[in-house]
Amino acid sequence: MTNAAFSEKPDKYGYFKLADGSVDIFIRIFDHEETNDDGEVSYICKVNEFRTKQNLITEEMVVANPEKYLDYTPPGAITEMDRLEAVESALLELMGVEHD
Repeated sequence: MTNAAFSEKPDKYGYFKLADGSVDIFIRIFDHEETNDDGEVSYICKVNEFRTKQNLITEEMVVANPEKYLDYTPPGAITEMDRLEAVESALLELMGVEHD
């Protein structure tokens, strides 16, 4: 979960079915408003986005309790840190540097 700013108050969720049977899910839970010096309002939301299979999480499940999915990570999902560590390991290996 992270925070994001929107110029308009967004819907609590987005559920976008894909042709391969997966779905992109966007969770946006309103947290607070911020007004800048020019009087422009930003809507700060707690957000999460992920892709999973349509049969694992249905739109009805998200509608019933979108907050439940704020911290959801699909099983087997690769985190940003996992990717960074894999890239670092590959570079060190290509350079011939021993690492653990």
